[in-house]
Amino acid sequence: MAAAMPAPATMARSRCAARRDSFISCLRFPRLSLMTPSVRRSGILVYQLSRIKFFRDRPAHNRPRSHFPNKMNAPLLKPALKMPPRESTSQQVYELLRTAIVNATLAPGRAISEIEMANQLEVSRTPVRESFRRLAAEGFLKVVPQVGTVVSKMSRRELMDALFIRESIECAAARLAVKAPLEEREALHRLMLRQRAAVDRGDIEEGLNKDEDLHRGLIDLSGHPRAWEPVRQARAHMERVRRMAIPELQSNIKAAEQHERIAAALVAADTEVLVKELQAHIRLIEGFIEGISARYPDYFED
Repeated sequence: MAAAMPAPATMARSRCAARRDSFISCLRFPRLSLMTPSVRRSGILVYQLSRIKFFRDRPAHNRPRSHFPNKMNAPLLKPALKMPPRESTSQQVYELLRTAIVNATLAPGRAISEIEMANQLEVSRTPVRESFRRLAAEGFLKVVPQVGTVVSKMSRRELMDALFIRESIECAAARLAVKAPLEEREALHRLMLRQRAAVDRGDIEEGLNKDEDLHRGLIDLSGHPRAWEPVRQARAHMERVRRMAIPELQSNIKAAEQHERIAAALVAADTEVLVKELQAHIRLIEGFIEGISARYPDYFED
């Protein structure tokens, strides 16, 4: 009488066991390098699965720290290294290009290309392209037919809009800032003194940085820090005029003198004087616009 055929599940377990035993024997005798990659991968998987079942059935206190030998464990369980997100490079490129435009290093009306900027910054074209899109949305770049991408020229109308935004938000913030604790208002006064010191020693960049910190601090004292972003955008377009006006019209010295009066009124909690001085300070840029447009008419479009 013919012998009964083993069940399919029994045959599968037998083949799995045979394959496992074959692989383990290869581990005992260092011939692994002679195996094909597919056999090595299959054998490693079978071996590891058998080890999981073996250690799973053992008491918890008697299990080793790792279910697998270190050499087997490393390729599968070691976390993959990750490159920094692309946005970090894009942000750096964006800030560099934005600063170059605000500083007039990239002069109004200058044609620029993705390839040129990518080569200068030693990056790929992708972060440059993304930065161009952001700067175009902010009004710093525009696409001119048959020319390409150019640095936007300054517009008197847009500058006046920026003045309106600044005056509306900052004066409203000043009325609330006088209610802040005295020590916080005095801290802003000390910041003004550092800005004045930078101007006196001819440190233009430090003076401008402290100028921005002063205006941002005033908005923070109002309790509405998110109001800073529209002010920052408005200041950026005006900053192009201000930087040109520093050597031409000594705008930084005039601004520092006004900051002294603004800070003094803030510490004294004199709302009426504070708002009056702040309005005069913001509107000071109107005179600079006329002076710079007369000297550099090609930088303006209207």
